[in-house]
Amino acid sequence: ARGRVLDAFSYQGGFALHMAGRADSVRALDTSAAAITVLQANARANGLTNVEAREGNVFDVLRELDAAGGRVDTIVLHPPAGEQQTGDSERRPQAGVEARAGPWARRHGSRSWPSS
Repeated sequence: ARGRVLDAFSYQGGFALHMAGRADSVRALDTSAAAITVLQANARANGLTNVEAREGNVFDVLRELDAAGGRVDTIVLHPPAGEQQTGDSERRPQAGVEARAGPWARRHGSRSWPSS
């Protein structure tokens, strides 16, 4: 991915750290403070200065970005198995997350990359 990347549900940053090599900037989000601490250490250990790791609720951050007119070029959606879902969650566990974040991505011209 290139440009601005948002890695939602990043945990310790596997996707974020990988994409930081090509992206202009990567914002990694997770609700776990411990995971964010590890992600920040991993970014430092790899000399990555374009990764911003933040503890927070993905959907709250999307609303903040929306209100501020913020844009990203790529969104990685990799929710944990226990994330509360809506929609067709029995056949596709990430369906609820896609249903909530996908429209935001399309409205702002971003690519959404769901992963399970």
